[in-house]
Amino acid sequence: NKADITRALSFFKKGQFVLKKRMGGYDGLGTFIVRSEKDLSVFFKKFDFKENEWIAEEFIPFQRECAFSMARNASGEMVVLPLVEVRSHDNRCDLVFGPIKHPSLNKLIAHCAHFLEDLKY
Repeated sequence: NKADITRALSFFKKGQFVLKKRMGGYDGLGTFIVRSEKDLSVFFKKFDFKENEWIAEEFIPFQRECAFSMARNASGEMVVLPLVEVRSHDNRCDLVFGPIKHPSLNKLIAHCAHFLEDLKY
């Protein structure tokens, strides 16, 4: 709610956090970076704010964003889609390309597979 989002200024390191729409915010259209109280005021003016629609996450600066998806069927069979690199500008996804390689990918896939199994996803 509005009070929780305002409290996030003191909760997250340096008062910096990212607000993401719970639904439909992955491509950046529902993403807003807060670095100050002024930014928070802009957020409340810019977006049609509704309760329980936003998630606050710690702001983590990064140079590169990579992603892959996994799916598990009722029989427990898993499919892993290729690793891709995501390029964004102004918090909006501009380009996704791949497949790409990363030295930790197999280890990450194994961790995610165990996680999906534990959840019986």
